[in-house]
Amino acid sequence: MLKKFNNGNSRDVSKIITGDETWIYHYDTETKQQSRQWCEIGEGPPTKVRRTQYTKKQMYAFVNTTGVKTVVPLEPGKTINSTWHSENCLPLVIKAINLQCTGTGLRGTFLHHDNARSHTSKMTRQFIEESGLHILSHPPYSPDLAPCHFWLFPRIQKYLKGRNFSSNSELEGALREVIGDINENEFQEAIQAWFKRMNKCIQAKGCYFKQL
Repeated sequence: MLKKFNNGNSRDVSKIITGDETWIYHYDTETKQQSRQWCEIGEGPPTKVRRTQYTKKQMYAFVNTTGVKTVVPLEPGKTINSTWHSENCLPLVIKAINLQCTGTGLRGTFLHHDNARSHTSKMTRQFIEESGLHILSHPPYSPDLAPCHFWLFPRIQKYLKGRNFSSNSELEGALREVIGDINENEFQEAIQAWFKRMNKCIQAKGCYFKQL
C-alpha cells in the first residue's frame, strides 16, 4: 500500500475510503481533565456519575475520506455480519460516493477496512468486487493502523463525553454534527498520519504497539 500510494504522496490517496463500526453510548462519562473543578480547602471532590453496563448504546458504521463522510446506523434487531454489511451498509456508502463524485462515480475508488469477519467474508468481498471498488488489504492484529481507530473514533468520543441523549435519533444528529464540522484539511492530515503509522510499523518489524 505504501508503494501503491507513494507513501501518501500520490494523488490517488483522495480515492481511498476507509471505515469501521463502533458502539456509541447514549451517555459516556467525561474524562478526568474535562470534569476537573476547583474545590475549597477541606471540601471533598464532587460526585461523578459513571456509565453503567445498562447504559443504552447504538452501533454505527463510519466511512471517512477527504471527500465522503457517511454515518450508517445499525437498525434495531440487526447485527454486524456479512449480510448487513453487504446489503445495508455498503450500498449506502456507494450511494454517498456517487453523490459526492458526480461524473466519476466509483471509478478508481479504493475501499479499506480492517479484518473483521463481516469485512473479509466471501459475501462481502464479492459484493465489493461487483460494485467496482478496489479492496485495500489491512495488516493482521493492527487495529490502530486504521484512521477510524486512531483518529475519528477518539475525536467523536471526546466530543460526546458528558452529554446525555434520550434517543437514537438525537444521538445520530450529534454524530453527524461532529463529523460535519471536520474540514477536508483535517481528513487529509489524518490520511497522512495513517501512512506515517504504517512506516513506523514496518520499522518496528511488525511489532504491535498502540502509541505511534
